[in-house]
Amino acid sequence: MKAIVSEESAMHGEICVVTGATNGIGRATAIGLAKLGAQVVIVARNQSKAAEVVVEISQIPGAPTPEIVLADLTEMKQVCRACDEIRTRFDHVDILINNAAGMFDTYHESSEGIEDAYAVNHLAVFLLTLSLHSSLKKAPHPRVVIVSSNVHEKAVYIRDYISLLKPKYDWSKVYAQTKLRTMIFTRALSERWKNDGITVNSVHPGMVDTGLMGGWDNRLMKAVFKVVQLFFLSPEKGARTSIFLASDPSVGMVTGTYFAKCKPHPYNPIADDVPIQQLLWDESLTFLKKAGVGGV
Repeated sequence: MKAIVSEESAMHGEICVVTGATNGIGRATAIGLAKLGAQVVIVARNQSKAAEVVVEISQIPGAPTPEIVLADLTEMKQVCRACDEIRTRFDHVDILINNAAGMFDTYHESSEGIEDAYAVNHLAVFLLTLSLHSSLKKAPHPRVVIVSSNVHEKAVYIRDYISLLKPKYDWSKVYAQTKLRTMIFTRALSERWKNDGITVNSVHPGMVDTGLMGGWDNRLMKAVFKVVQLFFLSPEKGARTSIFLASDPSVGMVTGTYFAKCKPHPYNPIADDVPIQQLLWDESLTFLKKAGVGGV
């Protein structure tokens, strides 16, 4: 981790909210930020796994003890409760890192009737980020980092997301579409929040050895993927760009940009299409309404 940030990047207790911080890239991101002195807030659905990260970070000399906020990010009402808790417990948020993601080979649906990949990969990002707007505005130099993927780069925006789900669940297109939506959201939000002084950037972490396919039902594919993962980057290397965007002074004023290997990288030009940005915004609000959530 030492090579990815300058000495000036020490975070001095800055409050950093990290989703999906109990394993993979998210865990490595939380630990890396804690090493810089950040006050990490772990948003996780599993109390015991989150507690393990707290113990690990607590052993880092000088690192503030992390805090835990429990929420299943496939459930939008739980996302709302998590935001309420964050706003109550902390007077501001310096950094929000939307890291949590899922990939599924069969259709899974939340109790609110939202397909799981859409819920965690895009809708929770949309809701969590907008709901923490007031907390971010209170920070001196607020930053939002959204973990996307290079699978979005060649994707064509499919307006009817539901068409990907039935009659056959097209998992590869589903994942690409959710990650394309995170890039569109990054571009749209960076413009909307530019006057608030909040930077919003997205990241391709690389092909990383994570638990992304933990939700797969196909045992053969899971076994094959475990072999393939041996050639992937470590979570620590995958976290480098997220930590860089959260901490390095050189990107303190950069917004609306897509990064890979700590450098700006070309993104899908669809993300700059203003009518599509509005379509996605309206679509997201429609899905939130379906989940019984409104007012963002």
